[in-house]
Parts: sequence; structure tokens; C-alpha cells
Amino acid sequence: MSAGPTKLERARAVKGLTQEQLAAKAGVTVGTVSRIENRQHEPRVRTLQQLAVALGVDLDDLLEEAS
Repeated sequence: MSAGPTKLERARAVKGLTQEQLAAKAGVTVGTVSRIENRQHEPRVRTLQQLAVALGVDLDDLLEEAS
């Protein structure tokens, strides 16, 4: 059963960005964005900060709640 989209995925969709566009804006690889969105990678705080800045959101907006 799928857990649904991640907060990163939702924020990216709201901004109308592809994974490639977000990765370029944040200075990370497309693979990093993909692995985070597919819950295959626990990102470092620095990476989440870069993504938050690129998306124009607060870091808290990207943090997933513990299940």
C-alpha cells in the first residue's frame, strides 16, 4: 500500500516544478530528489534546507512526520 506523496512531492507540484528543475534550483542531483520522494533516502538537514529555499517554503514544511 502506497503512503501517498511526500511533503516534498506536494510542495514541488504546487510550484509546478519537475524533479529536474527542483534539483537544478537546489543544487542537488535529480537522483537525490527522486530517492527522497520515493522514500528511499533520508536526506541530510542541509539537503532539506537547500530544497526548502529552492521551493520558497519553510524547512518545517518539508519534514515528514514520524510514522
